[in-house]
Amino acid sequence: MTSKRSTARTPMIVLAAAIVMALAVWIVINSANRGANSLDPAGTTEPAGSGSSAGDRVDSSSLPIELTNNSGSDQPLYIYIVGSSTTISSGDKLGYVDREGRFQLWPKADGTTPVDAPDVAIEGPAPGTTMTLHLPVGISGRIYYALGNKLHFGLVGAGDGTTGLIQPAPWDRADKNYATLFDWTEFTFTSNATSGTGLWANPTQVDQFAVPATVGVRGPDNAAADTGTLAPGGRAKVIETLSADPAWAKSVVRDESGRFLRVLAPGHATMAGLLAKDYLDAFIATAWSRYENSALTVIPNAQQPERKFFGRTVGDVMTFTDTSGTTVAAFARPSSADVWGCDGNLNGVGNTTLPNDQTVGPISRTVCAALTRGTLGSADTEPVTDAARFFTNTEGLNLYAKSVHAAMADGRAYAFPFDDVGAHESLVSQSDPSAMSITVQPLG
Repeated sequence: MTSKRSTARTPMIVLAAAIVMALAVWIVINSANRGANSLDPAGTTEPAGSGSSAGDRVDSSSLPIELTNNSGSDQPLYIYIVGSSTTISSGDKLGYVDREGRFQLWPKADGTTPVDAPDVAIEGPAPGTTMTLHLPVGISGRIYYALGNKLHFGLVGAGDGTTGLIQPAPWDRADKNYATLFDWTEFTFTSNATSGTGLWANPTQVDQFAVPATVGVRGPDNAAADTGTLAPGGRAKVIETLSADPAWAKSVVRDESGRFLRVLAPGHATMAGLLAKDYLDAFIATAWSRYENSALTVIPNAQQPERKFFGRTVGDVMTFTDTSGTTVAAFARPSSADVWGCDGNLNGVGNTTLPNDQTVGPISRTVCAALTRGTLGSADTEPVTDAARFFTNTEGLNLYAKSVHAAMADGRAYAFPFDDVGAHESLVSQSDPSAMSITVQPLG
């Protein structure tokens, strides 16, 4: 699952994708041309698994990834780079990056019965050391890091004849990876004639909080930026805070020996029966009714303060008009599940998915962020951008997001799908990157 981003703020980020919280597994079905052999980023073919040294990588424009293991664990660290080609126009697009920095398409899968994907693990650096991998240009996906055990991926035939990838689902007890301690960073590394080369990367907590990682990028002048670093004791504090709250305690998942594995984000915790399905319902009802007698003003883009929308609630429906009085969007009162996933009724009346437009989509994102942060109902104008006002509600408090943000040294996180509303997300980007870095932080 990828972090949702507000297209009003970051229209170029290719990672932005709809998150369907009700899926038990994420089957990515993208198209790409498949020949008999795997396709490298430069367009030549080479058999999957064939060896080459880092010195003769196919794509000389690949980006170095400096991976550091500061976990403090003596268990082996395994790395996986999986994603979708942004340069292949049709057919199969899904693949992985091998140790030599080449993009390889997954083997062809037919039928609807999943089969095991080949083992494409890269042995990570030993504790306290750093290794360098290479990311070829033209990929959007995830970099997984797993401690102790390798991860299991699946392949399945898609309805359009392409191959789909089944990725680890840490919220599903039946998933082979459930008892493995792992996490991931999401990225897009792309190049085109219009926008040039660019890297966007974020250590996401949209699905879970498990293995903290600092993600950084350097530019051509060696200027560096990073995010995702925890404050001292931050990981333990998140675990302690949620474990101590009766409503949230079950979302803290441990293995049979009692070893901490993860805290599930509330949408997944709800689906797994670990958080009450109606947890937000009373808060949503109160916040929704607040705008029966006064309008909610939504200004989705801070760079366009004159572009305003006004919402009024009649019954269970909040209807928005623009400055001319024209109705532009309507939303039935959402359920808790709709808010956790920024989906369902928050797609707008008559829509099955969130519109990727410049009106309904931005209003929806703003309202979802306000409900998640607990500001809707207490504010006349959204988005509220002052973080000091977030998570101050008592009814329907999102303790997961509050704790994750509080644990971050820079206060930034992707603790829910549209955490970038108001620019509070954990994201690094660089239009001309010279290197990327991922540092697995101490688990103590």
